[in-house]
Formats: sequence, structure tokens, C-alpha cells
Amino acid sequence: MYWSNGTLNQSRVVQTIELVGIPGEYTFKSPIARLHRPMQHPDTTFFVGGFTREERDVILELAGKVVFDRCSTRNGCRVWLREVLEAMVEEGFVSDETLEVVDREVPLVERRLEVDQ
Repeated sequence: MYWSNGTLNQSRVVQTIELVGIPGEYTFKSPIARLHRPMQHPDTTFFVGGFTREERDVILELAGKVVFDRCSTRNGCRVWLREVLEAMVEEGFVSDETLEVVDREVPLVERRLEVDQ
């Protein structure tokens, strides 16, 4: 998830919050500000709303509260994103319909029980 923070030398600067890694080795990286290079992130993007600085701070808190097991092989980035978006719905930042669209297009995954590793 990212939003625009302004520009630097005519290049857009974005702030990113994300869970990154591979199954069994995830890390929550937040917040990271960097120059936006669309080709670095060719994944599908969805506009979920415009947010004030205060609202973005709350979203950062919500994302930080989503529980994840960095060693999980079952619950990864899509589960984490679903739970961040669900928290945003609860706070009134995102509509249920927006969550449904993202879920249908990505698709997002429901949390599953972990297995012994």
C-alpha cells in the first residue's frame, strides 16, 4: 500500500507500507519513503481513497497492529493486506464495496490456521 508524499526533483515520492518476503520469511517494512518508479511495482493497483496526514498516521498504526508470523508458510502478504483493509473499513476509511473489489481482483486470502513448522 502506498500514497504520494510530494515530489523531489520533479519525481513523485511515495510512502510505502508493506509486508515483504517469501513464505517462511516475512518482514513488515513501514514506513518507507522513496521515489516512485511504476515499473518497479508492476502489480495491479487500486485507488482506495484520499487521506489526510492524520488519517495516514492512523492507517500506519492499524497496519502495525496486524498480527503476522514472520515464519508463516500459510498466511502471507495477501492475508496481511486483507486485514489492514478490514481495519480500514472498521475505521470508516474504506468502504465494504472497495474491499470487495480489491478482494475479487487480487484475490485477498482469509487467514488460515498455522501448521507446525
